[in-house]
Amino acid sequence: MASVKLYLNGTLVKEETLNPEQEYIFGRGAQAHFVLDADGISRQHFKLRHDGQSWICEVTSKFGRVQLNGHPIDNEPLTDGAKIAVPNDGSNET
Repeated sequence: MASVKLYLNGTLVKEETLNPEQEYIFGRGAQAHFVLDADGISRQHFKLRHDGQSWICEVTSKFGRVQLNGHPIDNEPLTDGAKIAVPNDGSNET
């Protein structure tokens, strides 16, 4: 099973096993499953969803940026050990 480790400013703040039947929203909004309370984060910044074969990271913010393994993305499948970063200050990784 896939899991997420959420770090803020280098500190592990949440770790969770992912359910392929559920989508996971990352952002600063109250509806976010993983809350990223930092400057430059949208209410719904990005989400993780399972397409039946793999987990997909999909950017949902019009203005926010997301990096996968150091490269900018919009909609990208994840591989084992992938690192997602929101480059406001480079410290938000999942």
